[in-house]
Amino acid sequence: MNKPDKKITEFILKHHVLTLATSADNSPWCANCFYVYSCSLIIPLKNSTSFFK
Repeated sequence: MNKPDKKITEFILKHHVLTLATSADNSPWCANCFYVYSCSLIIPLKNSTSFFK
């Protein structure tokens, strides 16, 4: 398996939260994921979701 590009790895190492947003039936949804990056593996720290109306 190929390693990710160095720029991507540096970006991921500088951060620790991923925010994923989408919408369904004209309602937006948002989820935050705290993570730790180890080599080429991202390990989620907490499983939580939230939504906005």
